[in-house]
Amino acid sequence: MLRVKVGDKVKLNYKGERCGYRIVVPDEVYTVIRVAGDHQLQLVGADGVWYSPENFCLVEETMKLFGQLTREEKLKLMAAWVDGKTIQFNSNSGSGWGRIGHPTWLSDCEYRIALEKDYIDWSHVSPEFKFLARDADGTSFLYSHRPEKGIEHWCFKEGVGVKLKGFASYKKGTIEWDESLLAR
Repeated sequence: MLRVKVGDKVKLNYKGERCGYRIVVPDEVYTVIRVAGDHQLQLVGADGVWYSPENFCLVEETMKLFGQLTREEKLKLMAAWVDGKTIQFNSNSGSGWGRIGHPTWLSDCEYRIALEKDYIDWSHVSPEFKFLARDADGTSFLYSHRPEKGIEHWCFKEGVGVKLKGFASYKKGTIEWDESLLAR
């Protein structure tokens, strides 16, 4: 039996599990947000559905040096840069990830596509709403007052919070939920 904890990265160990109306996509990596004993887990973006851990395997998230990447992985990074994505690098000097305007693609450095914040065109949103935040399960909300970070979701003590639905300009970011708070 696979033992997981909140924050672990997992993916299916076979070609698909259907639970209710939600299908978990094979080869996609998911973050565990809740665990109930050894028998159930919930994943970011899985709409609160509980899954059996026996259908998943842990994923090691290790970065590889550019020289260790496959041709396809290198092309993916380079294409992202050509398409205007921000590229970050880590030279393993202890200074961490930094942005780079014109990557030199050195074989002894790590590169990644920079994590992005969520986005919304605020001109499409009622002026009463001043904040946007995404919960650990992937659900986003608009708030009239600044929410506070909870264990797995944002909480508001005053004002109004509404589920974000129907905004074509909304783009979900790639940063973790607990860094997703945006102010107008």
